[in-house]
Amino acid sequence: MHIIIMEENDSLASETSTFYKWISQSYPDVTVSTPENKARHQLNDQTLLLPLVQLATSPDLINYLKLVLEYMSFKFRGAMKSDSNTIEVRAEITNGPNGESKRFRYKGTADGYSQTVEKFDPNAFFNGD
Repeated sequence: MHIIIMEENDSLASETSTFYKWISQSYPDVTVSTPENKARHQLNDQTLLLPLVQLATSPDLINYLKLVLEYMSFKFRGAMKSDSNTIEVRAEITNGPNGESKRFRYKGTADGYSQTVEKFDPNAFFNGD
């Protein structure tokens, strides 16, 4: 899988460097490309703001969502029950013969993200259902 980290508003999400390092150590066969010398948003709460990524194939989206789920578990493993852990995940995928681009976006609770990944139907997503 090849993940291309994209910039938004001429900056990167605060979690970009840690996420990149974690992928490199946990999944050395996954290639990650990042823009150089870009500012990063800084968050000081229990929000996990992951960078917008571009993926090459539709199976990569499923693999990416599961990879993020594992990373989220890694980041929130020491959280207290009273913490309101939230996550924002964005991915752009080009699918189909005409090169149609679709975006996956999730912003909400960590528990909700787990349920979203568990119930994710790529056919419904790519067919617009």
